[in-house]
Parts: sequence; C-alpha cells; structure tokens
Amino acid sequence: METVVVTATRRPEAIQTVPMSITAFTDATLRKLGADNLKDFADKVPGLEFASFAPGLNRVTIRGISTQTGESSVSFYLDEMPITADPTAQPDVKVFDVDHVEVLRGPQGTLFGESSLGGTIRIITHQPDASAFSGAIQGMTSNTSHGGENYSADGMVNIPIVQDELALRVVGSWRNDAGFIDNQVLHKNDVNDSRSTNYRGILAWTPTQALTVSLAYQGENQRNNGSFISDGDLQQFRYVPESRVDNFQRYNLTVKYDADWASIVSSTSYFGRQTESKTDDTGAGFGILPPGVTAVAPDKIDYNIFTQEVRVVSNQSGPLEWIVGAFYKNSTRSDLNSIDTTPDLGPLLDGDFNYRFRQWAVYGALTWHITDLLEASAGLRYFNEDDRFHTDVSGAFAGPGLVNTSVENTSGLAPRVSLKYNLADSTMAYATVSKGFRPGGANPSKPIFDLLGVPLPLTFKPDTIWNYEVGVKADLFDNRLTLDLAAYYMDWQNIQLPASAAVFNGTYNAGGATSKGVELEGLARLTERLTLNFSGNYTDATLSDTVILNTPSGPVTEALKGNQLPLVPQWKVSLGAEYRWPISDDWSAALRGDASFVASRYNFADDNPAQRLRAYQLLNLQLEADGPGYAVTLFADNLTDKVVEYAFEADPSLPNTRLFNVGQPRTIGIRLRKDF
Repeated sequence: METVVVTATRRPEAIQTVPMSITAFTDATLRKLGADNLKDFADKVPGLEFASFAPGLNRVTIRGISTQTGESSVSFYLDEMPITADPTAQPDVKVFDVDHVEVLRGPQGTLFGESSLGGTIRIITHQPDASAFSGAIQGMTSNTSHGGENYSADGMVNIPIVQDELALRVVGSWRNDAGFIDNQVLHKNDVNDSRSTNYRGILAWTPTQALTVSLAYQGENQRNNGSFISDGDLQQFRYVPESRVDNFQRYNLTVKYDADWASIVSSTSYFGRQTESKTDDTGAGFGILPPGVTAVAPDKIDYNIFTQEVRVVSNQSGPLEWIVGAFYKNSTRSDLNSIDTTPDLGPLLDGDFNYRFRQWAVYGALTWHITDLLEASAGLRYFNEDDRFHTDVSGAFAGPGLVNTSVENTSGLAPRVSLKYNLADSTMAYATVSKGFRPGGANPSKPIFDLLGVPLPLTFKPDTIWNYEVGVKADLFDNRLTLDLAAYYMDWQNIQLPASAAVFNGTYNAGGATSKGVELEGLARLTERLTLNFSGNYTDATLSDTVILNTPSGPVTEALKGNQLPLVPQWKVSLGAEYRWPISDDWSAALRGDASFVASRYNFADDNPAQRLRAYQLLNLQLEADGPGYAVTLFADNLTDKVVEYAFEADPSLPNTRLFNVGQPRTIGIRLRKDF
C-alpha cells in the first residue's frame, strides 16, 4: 500500500514512523471519497466530531474537548497559515486539488500554538510544477431528497512559465446546493439553498535547487439563503427571511531555503473574513415582544489576521535533530449588530464591538536517536498574549448606553515530551505527554448581564490541557495490514463555558474536565482487488467539578460533576470497503461502500435529556469507472435518508417542538472528471 508522508513534526516523515495519532487523506483518497470539504470525510477519523450548522458555519472537536464557546478547541492550518475561527464558525475549505489533509489528535501547542487543545487539522495544497503542463476538470450533478438539484464544477491548471524555474497553479470551484427545509410560517419550500465559489492561485519560483519562493492567494464567497434549523420532518417555523453571506481571502508569502545544515522557512500571511447575516429573533423574544411583532438580528463581522512565522529545521544526519522557531499574530475583529422589529418599536439593541488580539511566541524541539531502536524528543513553546476590546451598546435593552473597555494579558508554556521504541522493522510503540492551550478573551455583553442580574466576569482566562498518551503503530503481513491503536487521558483545567442571559451570550472559566478514551484505525488489502478500512473510538469526556454560579438570588447549579461534555458521543465507528476489477486493458471499475455510526450525545454540559441528540447511521455507496485520464462516478450519500441531528436549537415560542441543525438528506448523483 501507498506510503503516506506527513509534516506533522515540521519535517517530512512517513506517517507510520511519527510518534503521535495521525489520520491522513491523500489526494487520491479524497478523490475516491468524492470529498468537497472536511464534512465529507470527518466520519472516517476516530475521535473527530463534525457538526455543520450551515455551509461556512462548522464546528469541529477532537477527543471530546468541547464547550461551544471561546475560540475553536481545534487549530486549523491551510499550508503554512493558521485560519482558526470561532468554535461554530469554521469556514468551509475546499479540498479539490490538495496534496493531503492531516488530522493530528491530541494537543499540539508546542509546534502549532493556540487553540490546539484537542488537536490540529492541516490542509496541504498542491504546489506548482515547473516541469510540465497539467490540468483537471470535474463536474457533478445530484438530487437531494425533500429538496432539488445540486450542481458543482471544479477546475485546475498548472502552467510552467519558465521551464523548471517558475510556474503558476490556478484552482477554482463552484457549487450550488438546493435547500431541503420548508418554512411553515412563510409558506416557502427549500429555504436553505446555498451557493459558493472558491478560487486560489499559487506562483512558485525556484531560481536554484536550494531556494523556493511561493506567493499564494485564495478567496471564497459563500451565500446561504436560510437557516438549517428544522424539526424531524424537515420543517421550520421562522417568522422572517434569513440569510448569511461569508467571504474570505488569504494571502501568503513563503520563502524556503535548504542549506546543507538546515532548512529555513519564513511564512508571512494575511487572512480576512467578512460575514453578514440576518437571523430571526422573534422566537427568542417570546414573552418580551408584543404579539404580532417580529424581530430580526442583522450582524456584520469583519476579521483581519496577520501572522508571521520563521523556523529553522536541521538537515544534518546524526543522532540529534532540532527545530527552533518564532511566531507573531496580530488580529482585529469588529462586530456590528442590532435587533430590529416590524412594526418598528425603535432601537431595541445596537452594538459596536471591537477586539484586538496580539500574540508572540518562541518554540523549539529536539529529537535524540539514542539507538537504532529508541528515540526521545522534547519541545517547548513560550507564548505571550495581549487581548483588548472596546464595546458600545445602546438601545431599549441596554438602557441609555453602555461602554466597556478592558485589557487582558497572559503568558505560558506548552511543552511536549515523547519516547518511541521500534519493536520490529514495521512496528513501533510510543508514549507522549503534551500540553495545549486556548487564548482567553473578553465579555462585551457584561454590562447587559449586570442589568439583568446575571454574574459574568469582564474577561475570561486561557484554558489549558495536559495529554498523556500511549500508542502502537504496525504494518503487518508484508504491509497488507496497517493498524494504529492509541489510548489517552486528558486533564482539562480552567474550562471556558458558555453563559446566557435572554438573547445575550458570554464566557466564563469554571473547574475542570477529563477525557479518556481509545482510538483504533486500520487498512487491510485482503486481495489485489479488495481493500477494507475501519476506524472507531470510545470517548469518556466528563466534568471533574460541579459548576455553580452565584447569582443575586442565590447559587445556581449549571452542571453536575460527571456530566458529559457537549456534543461528544461515547462511541463512533466507521467501516469501508472497495472492490476493484478490470473492464478492459485501460479501464477498471470499483464498487465502494462506507458505513458510519455515531452514538447519541447531549447538547450542553447540563445533560438535559430533552436536548439529547439521537444516534445516527450513514451509508454511502459509489460505483466508479476510470481509464486514461477519465473517471465517471455514480454515488449515493446518506442512502437510507437518515435525519442527522448536529445540534439542538431551543425556541421559547415552540416549547414542545424539538428543533435542531440537520445534515443533508439522501443525495444521489453523478460525477465526471478529466485529467490532462
């Protein structure tokens, strides 16, 4: 079977030799799966939970490290650039024409910095090839049950400008997805349709064998015409039309110089994201607004993130390998929101929130090959953060006007230590202790909480996690069977938990939690034609302390010790099989099937049984024929048409109705691809 090379340790290594839990998907594997984004292969990664609230609104957790507030507990990288977002607003990143995707499980704070409490996801794109012209085009059409037709088109062209020295690679994607949820109040069907365009270009210059300079640009435009909230019959009860526009752009300049003694890498990046949304707040205002009055909440958010990283990675052979690096981040975020009513009751709420976050860090790692069988490595990151915010809130809900300003400064260490022992030529065992961290932040809604008599701190501190892990990786039977097994215990302290008052949200630190579990994944090539893959995990993620809030009316118990962390299933299993056979001298066919099971889970840490999300099973089938440069694929996703409940959504105006964010129903279609 194919040897997969990853750069999880900041140097290229075969995945089965890296002493950590990693799942990787190559370009060939992603093409087989028909993957468009992370959602399409997340169920095949043990310990990873994916929830899509809408295109561009995604929530990803690893190993049960989940609270639904603060920044994401999983850090995201696109090539050399971090693009981590809010926990429920991770953008869609298309995976057409990427080299591979790496999912690193367990804290990665030493090498990948903030928000890597549960792990890190890295999307590595194909780089331009100055030796030859190439290209690819792909088209898809499908039909979704309860909805309509979907269409997509993808294309790539690689152009050598100066032979073996300068090349340009351009990639574009377009997608139009039909809605499948009917609004019973507005009497409109399929309101949650969406469309997106994604484009990127990379210009790479290699004037010498040692020097590579690449300039990259990527953009995406996403529009959703309704929410993905519904009941079990794919119906919703929203009083006003909803929409969301999400645009992002990224720029990156990477310079790499390979000297005899080390590789020097500099990465300079800018990431901008602008979102505009209109959300129905009529239900949230039930009991506050007069009968017959509807409310909508417009929200406009603008992110701007600049990052600079420089690292030096040793190249010399010998018993010692080392890495040293430095990192800087400067980000700003502005948020303009309000609550408007029909008929007009005047300004209920107008908020102007401004944030600025700066961080600098230095890190290093050392690996010592003690013997041919034993290897030890250690690393350390020091980080310093400065978090500032200014808010100005006015309107009937806020009184005459509230201004709030604060500064939060923190620093800390993120170490990592591991031992690796080669039990045989193709089997190794490892033990790792690592630490992850997530930045703190501010509560701009604190003055409103104060008016409502609900306690909320002005700022909240970073939370940290220690991970203790042992694992075994083995390639058996002449590399026909690959097995990876890992067990871990994670101690999470100073957890960031969500607070709410009326329609306002905040964050506070409270106690600790533990997550312990076992992960297994494998790949077996039983014959030249039949291949099996499997993965699964057991996760026990619970609170270590009872969470109590001291309110003006007395203490209130928010969650009990031993409660499960939100949206974390204890069990997850995925099974897949592919059977391939020849059709002619040039053409072959393949039949693939994938089945996954996700257990039930609670929506919040209060373990409210009324908000428990049901378990679900998904079955996907594909029939493919491919020949010289061509591939034709018939596919059926969610073949049994299961309603997938990603997250519970409460509506005070519908107290007896279960509402939740849902996944796509059964979708059947055809995909065509041509490589040239």
